[in-house]
Amino acid sequence: MMGGNGFKGGRGGFLTEEEKQNSPKITAQLLKRMFSYLIPYWKQLIVSVLAIITSSVFGVFPTILTGRIIDEGLLEQDMPVLIRLIGLSFGVLIIANLISVVESYVNVWMAENITYDMRNKMYSHLQRMSHRFFTTSKQGDIITRMTSDIGGVQSVLTGTWTSILQNFATLTVALVTMYTKSPLLATIGIVVVPLFILPTKRVGKRRWEITLESRKHNDDINQILNETLSVSGQLLSKLFVTEAYEFERYQEANKQMIRLNIKESMAGKWFRVVINVFTNIGPMLIYLVGGILIIEYGNTDLTIGDITVMVALLGRMYGPVNSLLNIQVDMIRSMALFDRIFEYFEFSNEIERMHDANILYLVVKEFCDVDLHPDKVPNDQMGLVFENLIRRFNELANETAGDHFTPREVIHLMVDLLFIGDDNLLTKGGYAVKMLDPACGTGGMLAEAQAYMRRHNTSAKLYVYGQDYNKRAFATAASDMLMKQVDHNGSSSDGENVRFGDSFTDDKFEGESFDYFIANPP
Repeated sequence: MMGGNGFKGGRGGFLTEEEKQNSPKITAQLLKRMFSYLIPYWKQLIVSVLAIITSSVFGVFPTILTGRIIDEGLLEQDMPVLIRLIGLSFGVLIIANLISVVESYVNVWMAENITYDMRNKMYSHLQRMSHRFFTTSKQGDIITRMTSDIGGVQSVLTGTWTSILQNFATLTVALVTMYTKSPLLATIGIVVVPLFILPTKRVGKRRWEITLESRKHNDDINQILNETLSVSGQLLSKLFVTEAYEFERYQEANKQMIRLNIKESMAGKWFRVVINVFTNIGPMLIYLVGGILIIEYGNTDLTIGDITVMVALLGRMYGPVNSLLNIQVDMIRSMALFDRIFEYFEFSNEIERMHDANILYLVVKEFCDVDLHPDKVPNDQMGLVFENLIRRFNELANETAGDHFTPREVIHLMVDLLFIGDDNLLTKGGYAVKMLDPACGTGGMLAEAQAYMRRHNTSAKLYVYGQDYNKRAFATAASDMLMKQVDHNGSSSDGENVRFGDSFTDDKFEGESFDYFIANPP
């Protein structure tokens, strides 16, 4: 017989080697930071704790009332008492479930708001970080912290910690009730519990180890398939005539996989055998000792209903005891999750760190000493500096191709192909043409086209125009054009060479004609 949550096998009860090595150090500071997110919701927290305890206590009552139903209703053949006790048991069960619904709502509401606060704080903190942080950190790690890790906090609050409190409450009520009815039978039941837990933990751990080994071999098989059945792999196999060797390698890996699958399956069978055997030892001993006390010694304080309740409560203890034995595993994983999140809060704002180190003034002073007046640095040269910064930052950020900029080599090729046949543009003086990029992004293609003209024919005029629906990209391209003062050199009457909007739905250059059209739409 099993009650409560039952036995949780598999990964839940065991830490991997990586988790053991990376387990966080639980300090007062870490706990303080964790509970700081609970302080704004202390009222909801109190309601949640009271609801969990009340629901757990009420959940055990129907089991306790079962004894009275047997003794006072069935054995005494008293129908009114039987109906009353069954009705009471049913009512308590309904109340327990209603309280559980309230508890679940409060927990979910609290968890959602805490994760909401954490996401906002994390996003605000990351927004203040320097560009170097984003160029030296893996983008996947940043996104994982913002999504999966903070999202996992909700599971910790609504699952792990709630389950620990429920298990403590259920176990406490069960023990108090058992010792109230019969200290001897209660002690026997408690002594039997380790006989159930320890073997099942051992078998479960062995099964988990076999599963890990099986996954590793499965990865090896997938690697062999990827290496040998791809186009390049098949080509290499045929070139070097290694088909027989590759088949033997795959056959051996497949044989190991079959062996592990059989071991895993049989470990599962033995696992269920151990559970079934040890689950029934406790109830059998309680029935035996209870029978001896009633039959042989004429114990009138102990009834059949009491023995039934003791057996039922023992079954309800297995799940909570097993879960609480894994409390270290659950806590380490929970702490590790919070530790990963708080790790990003440790990355200080770059400006604040420079200020604390007394070097911010020196850096600002160096910039102030650089004379960037248009008399010293012409507008076109300033525009080139700005272009270079855009290109460097985009490359360091490793953005998806086409998202913010097109690689310089690709733009060079596109511009070469576009202008190579225009003899007038490349040779004649005073020749003027117009170019449009309807998805200009940060203006890289337009800037490169102008650079091309500066290299090949300085007396020709190339007037560039662009449009983009991305506000940041539009602002960057417009800033570039402003620095070069291109609106003094062939802009439209409103002075806007680069305009904001979606070219498909809102063409800002409708009615105008252009000599060249270049684009790399996202």
